[in-house]
Amino acid sequence: MESAQTLDAFLEDLNNYSFIFWKEKLKPSNGWAVPFVTNHRYRVHFERGLDFNKMKVERSERWQETDLPMFFSLNFTDSREAVNFTDLNTNEQIMNDTMVTDPFEFGQNRVLNDTATRQIDFVVSGLPAERNSIQMRGLRCLTGTCNLVNIIDVPIPTETAFWSNPSTWKSGVVPVEGD
Repeated sequence: MESAQTLDAFLEDLNNYSFIFWKEKLKPSNGWAVPFVTNHRYRVHFERGLDFNKMKVERSERWQETDLPMFFSLNFTDSREAVNFTDLNTNEQIMNDTMVTDPFEFGQNRVLNDTATRQIDFVVSGLPAERNSIQMRGLRCLTGTCNLVNIIDVPIPTETAFWSNPSTWKSGVVPVEGD
């Protein structure tokens, strides 16, 4: 396990980042391929947070038996009661918190759903050989009746408001640390 100091240094180094431009699509499910190198760990950070209903991940047809697994971490911001992983070949659900055994299988995962973390970790690998496609589905309400008592309707400004601009604030004063 890496130290917090090592992780912080990695995250602060801008050389560890690249940018994938979002392509506006009429049908977002017609996604595009993004290449990744096996035997690496990737932290994919979505600019606005990953707020999704479902996302499909497919293993390349070029995957070799000798290729080692890849590990992915994704952020998300929207509250989810659960994130289900499903093997799309068999329609079987892959259990959560299974990313603990080696050899690592495609779809093994860990969902950290606490407010401070909200992170999804999962594995892409050649095992089992017949599993080549998984779907992640974020569920807001498992029971169909969610407690909406604590939800506050927050108005969203129609134009960009800059933190540093005093006119952004009702008081006409930019907040300072501790406000």
